[in-house]
Amino acid sequence: MLDVNYNNSVDNYEKVAISGLSGIRIGYTSAPFEVDTWRFSNIAGSHYTPVIPITGDTEVGLNFSGWRVFWNDAEVQDFQNEAWQPTNCDIVSGCSGMVFQSEVANFQWSGVYGDTYQLWYTEKTGTWDTIGYLVYLTGTVEAVPVPASVWLFISGLAGLIGIAKRRIST
Repeated sequence: MLDVNYNNSVDNYEKVAISGLSGIRIGYTSAPFEVDTWRFSNIAGSHYTPVIPITGDTEVGLNFSGWRVFWNDAEVQDFQNEAWQPTNCDIVSGCSGMVFQSEVANFQWSGVYGDTYQLWYTEKTGTWDTIGYLVYLTGTVEAVPVPASVWLFISGLAGLIGIAKRRIST
């Protein structure tokens, strides 16, 4: 969402739907069109983290200093390092009462894998003449799968323990 009419609020026509792809992966970098896709002025765009991965948690927020926007075949990274506080936050995705900080995303999640999360992030852009930029995401936090080799190791170890116990008892 970009505050293209400079009224310091989020209007319905300024909202753009985002389609998730791989989603945000904490601790990993990503390429354009790997995290999500969207269209603004009928031109494809994406968010990504090319160098600095997202880190953090629900208590301190997520470090979004590496967050970038890819739009119109170019990286738009010219954020002003100044958070933006929409005046109509009470009706914008429920961010009422939140205080936004530069390069920090507000992240709410119960801590239980499979539960939903909500994420809000704002900055002032330099590329578009210091207008407000807001991202609101919601989704499900998926557990990180344990690699098959770990499962194989654990089952093999359990088998060896079982054989060792059988030999001791005979």
